[in-house]
Amino acid sequence: MKTAIVTEDFAGLTGGGGIGTRCRGLALLLQQLGHEVDIVLTGPDISPLTAAALPGAPAMRVTQLSTLYGRESYAAHDDIARSYYAYDHLKRRAYDVVHFNDRAGHGFYYTMARRQGLVGGFVVTHAHGSSEWTRRHDLGLPRIEDLEREGIERFQLENSDLVLSPSRHLLDEYAAGGLKLDRTAVCPPLLPQWIESGSAAGPLATRAVEPGSLRQVIFFGRQERRKGFETFVSALAGSAALADLDITFLGPFGTFEQEFTGGYALRRLRGHRGRLRFVDGLGQRAALDLIAETPDALCVMPAQAAGSPCAVAECFTLGAPFLASPAGGTADLIAPGSTAEALCPADPAALRQALERIARDGMPALLSTLDPAAIREGWRALDERLRADVAAARRAPPRDPETPLVTICLVHHDRPDFLRRALAAIARQDYPRIEIVLVDDGSSTPAAAAALDEIERQPGPFPVKVIRSANRYLGAARNLAAANASGAWLLFHDDDNVAEPSEISTFVRAAQASGCEVMTSQYLIFDDAAGPEGARLRFFPMGIGGPFSLFRNRFGDANCLVSRTAFERLGGFSELRGVGVEDWEFFLRAHLAGLRIGVVPEPLFRYRLSPGGMLASGSLVRDYDRILQAAARHATAFDRDVLGLAVRDQVAREVRERLHGLLERQPFSALHGRMADPDSTPDERREALFELLLALGRRRDAAEFGLGVPALAQQAAEVASALPRDGEAGPQVVMARQHLTPVAADAVYARGWLSDPAALGAGPFALKTAGAVYAGSAMARSAR
Repeated sequence: MKTAIVTEDFAGLTGGGGIGTRCRGLALLLQQLGHEVDIVLTGPDISPLTAAALPGAPAMRVTQLSTLYGRESYAAHDDIARSYYAYDHLKRRAYDVVHFNDRAGHGFYYTMARRQGLVGGFVVTHAHGSSEWTRRHDLGLPRIEDLEREGIERFQLENSDLVLSPSRHLLDEYAAGGLKLDRTAVCPPLLPQWIESGSAAGPLATRAVEPGSLRQVIFFGRQERRKGFETFVSALAGSAALADLDITFLGPFGTFEQEFTGGYALRRLRGHRGRLRFVDGLGQRAALDLIAETPDALCVMPAQAAGSPCAVAECFTLGAPFLASPAGGTADLIAPGSTAEALCPADPAALRQALERIARDGMPALLSTLDPAAIREGWRALDERLRADVAAARRAPPRDPETPLVTICLVHHDRPDFLRRALAAIARQDYPRIEIVLVDDGSSTPAAAAALDEIERQPGPFPVKVIRSANRYLGAARNLAAANASGAWLLFHDDDNVAEPSEISTFVRAAQASGCEVMTSQYLIFDDAAGPEGARLRFFPMGIGGPFSLFRNRFGDANCLVSRTAFERLGGFSELRGVGVEDWEFFLRAHLAGLRIGVVPEPLFRYRLSPGGMLASGSLVRDYDRILQAAARHATAFDRDVLGLAVRDQVAREVRERLHGLLERQPFSALHGRMADPDSTPDERREALFELLLALGRRRDAAEFGLGVPALAQQAAEVASALPRDGEAGPQVVMARQHLTPVAADAVYARGWLSDPAALGAGPFALKTAGAVYAGSAMARSAR
């Protein structure tokens, strides 16, 4: 079986969060099962890869789309465009199965093409928690871009051949949100460690925490509301009994109601006596190594919502004790006898009490329901069923193609040269049953009249009916063409567009296979200087509609295929003279009426961009009023998310004002303000966090944090060199190069210590700090 895994994240190649971890586990298992596995990375900012990046899996081919399509231009595009690039890459290879994640919707166009019969690979989407699901649990108000991304994710999920979820709970939440999923399966998390180590059969367990032995708590996850970041900080901020524990935030920074989460933690935990460590740049393996090397720590995952958290499975795999919330499918991973000890409500007071109890009384070993060997066998059985489905699809007899009559509704006004070019391209169509209805919308020049006469006298490969009309504008001209059409399908075409030879045959095939009644397509854009030969892709129509459709047209161009029945049911185009966007309004009404709409991912025509056309010269106010009037007839279709968009700016302004007033009263308010500035870059926020740690007297925390940030490494090394060493525990060093961060020409960062790279071989090594040499992990001091 030839299989592709398409993902933004892949442990060992990128950061390796939950999605990346599961993708790596899937890839390793499929390879063991005899698949030819390709990894397609869709992220915009991925470092150059090396052959050593996939130890144990040398046969996997890795493709970075950002490299294939140009790093800078690729990074500038949104997830809709990246979905197109993924499709464009995948369609050139005959995959049997393509695996996608639901997050970001990068399988949207491929799934659309699969429904249209343009590609044959089975689409399997892995549910991790879609963007909409995440936004709602984080209480986020949407941007238009958010709603568009959520729209493509929803389409991909609903049109996949199979949706795999780590828990039944997540599927139930999707159904409650209105998603209609045809074929689903629940598969527990598959960790790469279980494949690489060949874990033995039997449920996993953690080690016990002895009374009074707890020294550190680790927040294990992204610093987000959904992950319980606020709950965790609030619980610790209110407890004198926990004030001496070291706290490690192991996971990427975020923002919490516009405040940088690092600043939020320091503000809320200003009086905390224990260490405050921020570790946000580690890959999956290094993060797990850190947990494994901290035996006196408790991992805490107080999520507000979850599917089936990898963090819990990883803690069980490491034997690391943990405390989690019962969100989502978390309880399914824990043996019934251990849930009372392992689970705690995602509430600050309840979490505080649970942590104080564990610190005082300890915690017994926790037992899981996770049996790696059994889980691998379950995935193996699923793979056998999928292979059978692929084989059955290959044996299915092909459908006899139908060739209904298609009427090209071509409208023209005083552009005879463009008209001739358009007709010449139509003459090259490879579809046999075409008629052309040409409506001249009040042309007044002799050249246009002569061209129309010539067209009538000289028959081409397809019959042409010329209709001369008074100038009534585009909507009326298109309706007039449709009224004179005989075809079961109507293809609307402007006189300055240039059809690709397979435009109509592809449209008809896609419509018949997908059942769509209205179809747009990708198209190439050119200006007069470049001409059609210089056309290129600049815009990525979605075809589908949603709340975002009220704000801009992502359906596609008026050059579209519409079934006659659907066109008549909608009453055609509205006829407003001097007002544009009649195509956007038509698509919006089609969406609100429940018609099936889709987009062909292939560019089927070339679109002339005219600087003096209606889009450039018309009234934008009138255009938008047309859209608002159409939407007003179906106002309930937009209630929740449109209201969220309506109040987004006001809420953001009020939150910003409240935060500004709060931070002004804090010590070192300028540093807090820099971190909360929405225009600050991630590096600028990290720099301010480093400076705030220093200002608060947390020099050891500042040094350890800064040494892990390349931009701060030199300054952090100077801070580290001045730290006293008496009473410090010996350093913990990960002896693997992929876990080390260069900080200077002659030093690397290894778990917060400076080390001589030449010493990082198989034998003894030395750690150099503050005039002393630490050999191995011993505390022996000698002159340097």
